[in-house]
Amino acid sequence: MKIRKLTKSDYKTLEKWWKAYGWKTPPAKETLPDNATGGLMVVNEGKEVAACFIYFTNSKTAWIAWPISDPNYRKDDRGKAMEVLLQAAELTCMQQGIKCMLALGKSRSVVDRHKKLNWFVDEDETGFEMIKLI
Repeated sequence: MKIRKLTKSDYKTLEKWWKAYGWKTPPAKETLPDNATGGLMVVNEGKEVAACFIYFTNSKTAWIAWPISDPNYRKDDRGKAMEVLLQAAELTCMQQGIKCMLALGKSRSVVDRHKKLNWFVDEDETGFEMIKLI
């Protein structure tokens, strides 16, 4: 698996993924970091598998947001691709001097993946807040 930065052309792919998951209105480009290029993409055997965005702030904190995977990618390494994505986001944040990463989630698989990668998870009935100090 390889990691690369998001490109302008990736937004169309992500938009298709969001719509396949039932999103009527995917996030608009202008609401995403760097006009939808501020994030990472996992590529496996030439196929785009998963992506996320990284919102850098004016502090030593970054928000990891909008993690998504190709809904048609059903290989056994799909979960591993999401782990690789989170690890790459952490490395990217470390290289930028970030000390704290934040994420939100509702899915048990997302929460379990973050826990596996040593994130602190605050669980309540409305969802999960995940924090990693790096």
